[in-house]
Amino acid sequence: MKRLLFSFTLSVFALTAHGKVPYTTLDSLCTLIKAFQANTEGRSHTDQSGHYQVSFPGDHFNVLSYNRLAYHAICKKFDNKELLLVTQNIDLTKVTAVVLPRFKNGFGPIELWFPEGYLKTEVYEAGRLVTTTSPRLLEFFTTNDKGGATDRKDYAYWKHYKTLAHLCHLMQMEKGLIDEEYVKKIDKRFNEFLTKQSYSFAEQVLSEYKQEKIVPLYLDEVRETYEYYRNEDEKALKFIDSLCLLYKFKPHLNEKAFGNYNTEAREKVMYRNAYHLSNAPISMYYASSKREKSGPWSMIVNNNIVTDYIYLLEYNFQNQYKTVNFYEALVNQLKEKVPRQYIKTSPQLSNQIFVYALGSPVAIIFEYKLVEGDRRFEKDTHVSLKFTTNETHVKGLKQEGNFYKTGLD
Repeated sequence: MKRLLFSFTLSVFALTAHGKVPYTTLDSLCTLIKAFQANTEGRSHTDQSGHYQVSFPGDHFNVLSYNRLAYHAICKKFDNKELLLVTQNIDLTKVTAVVLPRFKNGFGPIELWFPEGYLKTEVYEAGRLVTTTSPRLLEFFTTNDKGGATDRKDYAYWKHYKTLAHLCHLMQMEKGLIDEEYVKKIDKRFNEFLTKQSYSFAEQVLSEYKQEKIVPLYLDEVRETYEYYRNEDEKALKFIDSLCLLYKFKPHLNEKAFGNYNTEAREKVMYRNAYHLSNAPISMYYASSKREKSGPWSMIVNNNIVTDYIYLLEYNFQNQYKTVNFYEALVNQLKEKVPRQYIKTSPQLSNQIFVYALGSPVAIIFEYKLVEGDRRFEKDTHVSLKFTTNETHVKGLKQEGNFYKTGLD
């Protein structure tokens, strides 16, 4: 397969002097596509038609050199029947989108979408034609195998996806519908999109693709990914907002307004243990005068704006295990409620968990802390929740490629 992929990479834009895609190029691409599908032989899938097992006839996909039309075949074995679906006379220049839906159990189809009413698929059972349908798409099954790659654009299933897209592009080039410059431009952005895995970058590429006169085959894939990222960000945002509401933290309030909004913090923290920080008198640190089981703990005011507020969630004296259990339960809740990409940890601070959302000016930090006392066996343990609008800190969490580790093991 490596040899085939190398050949495909070299000849992806090679047309003959008459503007035709060489037969050897078509054959190499179709052979590679069939090899990818062969890896899914016997796997089970569920969709609106039911639960079935997939298999493929020997030559289940190809582009005929004499008329440049493709054919596609797949077997679907249900509990009570086995069907063979055959689609012929497929003009790949008619493809409107190439989409890779979210995997289910590490397996699923890459979808080639066509105009409504274009495809005609014959359905056979026990060698007999039982019906003819007109689906909107053709399915090319793949697994979520990464193929040993570390860069997402080089994962095996994205190579399968891009091989199908490139085949369609070549057929469009052959008809003069698009040119090489156009294909190289949208391919370059799509590879960057795959590598970055970013909500903001997906939004940027989506905007660029929408402005193209010829709709890129990647547009729907980028749009679906963008919508997925947006929904995930909204989940993280709702989680942060719910904690802000519960523990009464509002961003960008001045000292007096915050005290009026959070009267518990005003009574237990503000003005009780006040310290000027390094850039005094601009920054002030306030701390509670006594330790309680839970409640407001400390806060930082910068330029008369409350930028940091710490709430003690659990405090135990000489009962480390109870605090550990509380923290582990908290970690499990985070895994359930917050999408993985919006949770980060620091290699240097393994006892802290950071949660952020691109749409929020607030980041929250959960911390487990053990402090050894002066007396033998004395242990002071607590779990705290910190709200921060410190721009440097929040921006650092949102940036890609920094030293934070994403997700919780």
